[in-house]
Amino acid sequence: MSGKQPVTIRTTYIYPNQEHNQRKEGTTTLGTWNAIAQGLGSWTLNVHHAYDVAGKTLYLGNGQRRNNVEAIAYNVGNINIRQGINSLTHSESRLKPTEDVSSSSVHFSGLELLDGGLTPRRDDSAQPIDLANNISIPSEGGGQLYVFDRAGKHLFTISTLTKALIYRFEYDESGYLAAVEDGDRNITRIQREVDLSIAIIAPYGQRTSLSFNTDGCLESVTNPARETSQFNYGNDGLLTSFADPKGNIYQFDYDEVGRLKSRQEPDGSFDLLERVRTEKGFQVAKITATGREATYLTERLATGEEQQVNKGCGGTGAIEALTDKNGKETITYPDGSVFTQESQPDPRFGKQVPMVKRTVLTTPGGLSATVSVDRTCTLKDANDPLSLATLTDTVNFNGRTSTTIFDAENKQVIYKSPEGRQSILTLDEGGRVIKTEVAGLEPVSFVYDDRGRLISAMQGDRAILNYNYDGEGRLSSLGNAEGDRVQYTYDEIGRIIQTTLPSGRTYQFAYDANSNLTQIIVPSGAVHTLNYNAVNLESGYVPPENPSYASTYDSEQQLTNSTLPSGRTVQGIYNQSGYLESAIYPEAQVDVTYEQESRRVTKLVRTPAEGGTPQEMTFTYDGGLVTEMAWSGVTNGTYRYRYDNNFSLVGMQLDDEPEIEMKRDADGLLTQYGQFQIVRDRATGAPTQMTDSRMKVDIEYDKSGRVISRTNQVNGKIVYQLQLSYDQLSRIVQKRETVVGKTQTYDYTYDLDGQLILVKRDGEIVERYVYDDNGNRTEWQLGTEQHTASYDAQDRLIELDGTPYEFDADGFLIQRGEMTLKYSATGELLEVSWPDGKAIQYTYDSMNRRVARTDEKGTEQYLYGNPNHPFQVTAVRDNSGNLSVYEYDNFGSLFALKRDANLYYVTTDLLGTPRVVCDVNGLAIKVLDYNSFGQQIGDSSPVFYLPIRFAGGLLEADTELVRFGFRDYDSVAGKWTAKDPIGFNAGDGNLYRYVHNNSTNLTDSLGLNPLFDWIDQQALKVSGGAWYCGIARDASKVCPANKKSTHLQRSKSTITE
Repeated sequence: MSGKQPVTIRTTYIYPNQEHNQRKEGTTTLGTWNAIAQGLGSWTLNVHHAYDVAGKTLYLGNGQRRNNVEAIAYNVGNINIRQGINSLTHSESRLKPTEDVSSSSVHFSGLELLDGGLTPRRDDSAQPIDLANNISIPSEGGGQLYVFDRAGKHLFTISTLTKALIYRFEYDESGYLAAVEDGDRNITRIQREVDLSIAIIAPYGQRTSLSFNTDGCLESVTNPARETSQFNYGNDGLLTSFADPKGNIYQFDYDEVGRLKSRQEPDGSFDLLERVRTEKGFQVAKITATGREATYLTERLATGEEQQVNKGCGGTGAIEALTDKNGKETITYPDGSVFTQESQPDPRFGKQVPMVKRTVLTTPGGLSATVSVDRTCTLKDANDPLSLATLTDTVNFNGRTSTTIFDAENKQVIYKSPEGRQSILTLDEGGRVIKTEVAGLEPVSFVYDDRGRLISAMQGDRAILNYNYDGEGRLSSLGNAEGDRVQYTYDEIGRIIQTTLPSGRTYQFAYDANSNLTQIIVPSGAVHTLNYNAVNLESGYVPPENPSYASTYDSEQQLTNSTLPSGRTVQGIYNQSGYLESAIYPEAQVDVTYEQESRRVTKLVRTPAEGGTPQEMTFTYDGGLVTEMAWSGVTNGTYRYRYDNNFSLVGMQLDDEPEIEMKRDADGLLTQYGQFQIVRDRATGAPTQMTDSRMKVDIEYDKSGRVISRTNQVNGKIVYQLQLSYDQLSRIVQKRETVVGKTQTYDYTYDLDGQLILVKRDGEIVERYVYDDNGNRTEWQLGTEQHTASYDAQDRLIELDGTPYEFDADGFLIQRGEMTLKYSATGELLEVSWPDGKAIQYTYDSMNRRVARTDEKGTEQYLYGNPNHPFQVTAVRDNSGNLSVYEYDNFGSLFALKRDANLYYVTTDLLGTPRVVCDVNGLAIKVLDYNSFGQQIGDSSPVFYLPIRFAGGLLEADTELVRFGFRDYDSVAGKWTAKDPIGFNAGDGNLYRYVHNNSTNLTDSLGLNPLFDWIDQQALKVSGGAWYCGIARDASKVCPANKKSTHLQRSKSTITE
């Protein structure tokens, strides 16, 4: 039956003496909600819900459900919502709206269908919805209202803030869903054929076909590219197998009551689920292919409390949750932290929308953070929860209060921080953000077309981006304020197959039937190929003219081996809990030790394969907070950390050095760092001044929030001054720099793709760059010197000014002229040597960070003590054991160092490159100069040791290589010495190019991708990440590859998938 139905049950009690027989009669509900009855083969659209009136159960389109849901009673009759189309028309191509299509068609008015697409006619009239005679249920968060008819059929979804229509649903004469319209008049149609097949027609005409078996269950889904997924079911209608478009088969099995019992994937991995009754409840065990077992226990205690205990694999400590009769939840974590949460009813929707009232998180060390929330509202009509005048949330975090107010009249969301800093979001009638305002800055405004698509963004009167769309609703080009456009071409299902940059250079892409990116063709024509296994994990990468990289996985789908083209492997070994235990590669082994209960990492050890001292790190915690981090081995040192009840870092100490104390304002922004005071703008919170007794740094910003000037004074003397001008794209086009009294003006010019091509100093050309189609620097001028370089198909240097460069098959630089380099399989530069016998060795910790440099003079040690910036060098011991402690500002730039009880001030440019080092009297000790790509061209005092150089990287002076996180940067060539460890996920088709050749604006402190990604500006979205220890090599999810999203979901009324 379709939903629970009320039935009458009569019970007769029969006794030996029949005159005592008794009969009792009562009404109850029986039956279950039947997803097949919805007409989509037991699957549902994720925005389309159903309400079981008798059973009071809300079935959500995403497969979840909410039990014991009471409808909200409305006594206000009709409300008006913004509705742009009076109704919809279900018709065939080129039929006029008034023509009859078939006896089962649904008739709507107000649109015209051309070539399978829908063209809505504007009608801004408000449409009345009768809430009093329908069923209304708020979403779990209270932001949406679902409106059903009396039979539980979903009619509308409405915004509870603005009353804007979010979705409207229409049905055919058989009661099946026929069309979905969103608040922007985009219509998705469901066209039913006489053979019982269905076509889902997107708002711009794309057609997805669905077929069904004889039982009415979904049998296949074919997308517009004619790629088909297939489904099989058992006699009970439960899904037993699924075949993706490549033919990979997923299998499912169930117990006697229809609960999922096992799941097997095409690669042989599987999960087994076992459910057993306990005295007070039940327990579910999940057993994986390798025998790892996790358990989930749910019990009802005699006190009326509900207890849930989740225990991970391999003896991992349990997470225990206890919920009392009033809904107060207490969660105890394996690390000893305790979290409690109390709920309260929403002032508009009551218990149907429970909201947080108070939370407390307490660490084992006694730190405690308390958050309380109060929500109030004022209604224009006390009987209408949607008649908002204002809705106010007041949040108190350990005594610091912030407020968020929704002003319905002006459609504004107003946030005021504990310090009183204010920001405002202004919404349109449809609830879209049309303006963002931050006090002290120019507002950013957004414009949409009548289909709800963003078409432009501006800050003040400065255009930021503008968007154009093709006839199928896809982004066809993205323009910037300079008029440059990036153009996109798509295949039938919206995958980007070509990107054309403003210069005309093109990137081409190909995909397999599962939408995995399989090929990247860069502008030069070179082809990069990607391969995948049966579960769509990357299994191989083939660079141009090179052997392939390969990846293999275990039955848990965890990466176990990465094989480089040379044959070297990086092996991952996992413990019984599924956590990485060891990473083994030819040059070293990394071992990880965990705390048994909490599984927190307590020790990391990197042991060189050919002997040598292991480098060890140990960690101590208070709950989830690291309180101590210690190095031992070649590099030694211990950092200790202190936190306040807000869990903010307030103290950091290295060994026996004085503690660096930190203070923050009520917004949590740093106002004191050791002896240095930080002054912040009252409106924006941006730092405007940093001072101590002798030093003062003043910073100014423009109305877009960009730094336009910075002045460094020491002992009353100006030692450095920087003034910046920007173009419409926020690129620096002029820099006026005063260094120890000498002022010079630099002008920068970029090509259409944003690459730096020309630098003038005081009007004279000092740098000029020419690039090939792939963005490799082929010719350049530095002063009067001319330079040339050539590259192979993988964008690796072959020769620079006659100096040969050689890379190995794994992509690492191994020879530059007479200099020989040795890299590990994970990208660690281990040694540099020369024919005369000179050599430099490097040591790394388990996080691929360089911790020591050794040559004939001794060993230098590097420590990384900032828990918020794990690759930032915070202390150095030179080969004589002298300690230098480095201190960084809010921008992550070095501003001071302490050495031998002496304090030195460091001034940097906007990229974080040191320019002047001076003593406390303002005397310049060291003045540094660089070209735009970081090659050092001047050092007034080489004897004053400062390894932090270009863009804050770690310089090797003997090689002019700068270490940034996972890679080395060759400042002479302006190129990386190795491929990007995350491959194309960095958003660049050239895996060796440094920050898209925009080194005056961008930095890359990790060697993975620019801090401000140029490709993101071009709307080429990236995803993915890297594994520490270099285990993973994920080059699959490159910039334009958008994985297909599933909008059709299997109903979870009987199973969980």
